[in-house]
Amino acid sequence: MRFILGFVLGLVAGYCAVLFGWVAYTNLMGSHHFEGAAAMQVAFFFAPLGGLLAALVLGVWWQKSKR
Repeated sequence: MRFILGFVLGLVAGYCAVLFGWVAYTNLMGSHHFEGAAAMQVAFFFAPLGGLLAALVLGVWWQKSKR
């Protein structure tokens, strides 16, 4: 049960971290993509990949850290 909770929390947190990190990066660097192709690539490829990685790490970490 602890793994599932860690997995879900890691998935949401990892996705949000990558997506909002990309938005912050493009705003700070002054990048402008008229068609939004880069944002679509981040939203549908890199953010889910980052979310999956964070989910696996957090799920395994919470499972191993039994109190």
